[in-house]
Amino acid sequence: MLFENHLTLFSHYPLLLVFIGAILGSETITLFATIICHKNGISFNLVIAVVIGGAIVGNQIWFYIGEKFGTRLLKNHARIKKDTLKFRSWVDEKSALMALASRFIYGAGSIIPLLLGINHYPQLKYLLFNIVGSILWGLLIVKLGFVFGNQSIDYLENSTYLEYILLFAIAITLVRWWHKHKSIPHCLKKT
Repeated sequence: MLFENHLTLFSHYPLLLVFIGAILGSETITLFATIICHKNGISFNLVIAVVIGGAIVGNQIWFYIGEKFGTRLLKNHARIKKDTLKFRSWVDEKSALMALASRFIYGAGSIIPLLLGINHYPQLKYLLFNIVGSILWGLLIVKLGFVFGNQSIDYLENSTYLEYILLFAIAITLVRWWHKHKSIPHCLKKT
């Protein structure tokens, strides 16, 4: 029964799912939620606005965490430090490009804003690049969702198939996110 309630929730509130997927930086959740929006007849422009808003909010949260807690995160958590080392030289050398393109680099959606915050990249400049990058990413994801949605509607007559795929994608994304970030809340405490 609970599983069926979640599927109904996704069907009735796909824009909420689009927003959450965009905040988490999950192309999978955002793409499948966009397909459901298309299937439910929700306006293309409205979906774009929600995706862009979620992307901006998600990146700004990571940037803020980097500014306020980043040094402590790197000092206290070897795994986070290891993940950031992959992108550190890129961020140091090409910070403007990285601020703009972080959503397009797989695995860098949260690390690059975090590093930019740690490096005290100018807030207003980051916000402007974040807005432009989020607009480009949002347009791409929503366009793909609507194009794929047109194709999938022909093949998926029963909406539960799409919703089961979406639920599976959400579960996998949340498990991966939790596993990667499970130690972060402890280091956010003031010492």
